[in-house]
Amino acid sequence: LIDGLAVHGFRGTAAGEVSCLEVRAARGLTVRRSRFWDCEDHALRFLRHGSATAPADVVVENNVLVCCAGGVDAVSLEGDNGERWEEFLVRNNSSTGRISVSPASMIGPEVKILANVAAGFAGCMSGVIAAFNVWATGTACGASDDVAPSGFASPGSGDFELLPGAAAIDHGDPASYPATDIHGD
Repeated sequence: LIDGLAVHGFRGTAAGEVSCLEVRAARGLTVRRSRFWDCEDHALRFLRHGSATAPADVVVENNVLVCCAGGVDAVSLEGDNGERWEEFLVRNNSSTGRISVSPASMIGPEVKILANVAAGFAGCMSGVIAAFNVWATGTACGASDDVAPSGFASPGSGDFELLPGAAAIDHGDPASYPATDIHGD
């Protein structure tokens, strides 16, 4: 469990991608109520490394993900190393970056992208369930997704409060939502 972590400002000094948090092998990981900002390429990057399997049984929820100095993906599920994503849930996150699932990856059971407010989504493919998201750009993946401005008050200064009338207000999954917002209200 990673709960309430704040990570920012990671920059690379050599070739390679730099993330606020990179997970190469994990089972049963939850990243919750954390803030990731101002890192080079990704806020959160998941990938397989060596003989280990790709991270599985992962929950990424209720985080603020400000993306990125050089990249565009706030949450990235990679696919260049034979990754198979299964039991992966990304929900109720607020982000200035994109959420992506590599088209080169394999999709197992229970890959869900639910009720996020983000810049966009790259990963609309068979086996990926997307619902109740608000994407600032691109196209809706799930029938209940919406493409509309994020409605954040001032994300550049870290204020992710939703402005009155924002598309994300009352747009989350009615069967599964956090009891409080990012401010504890």
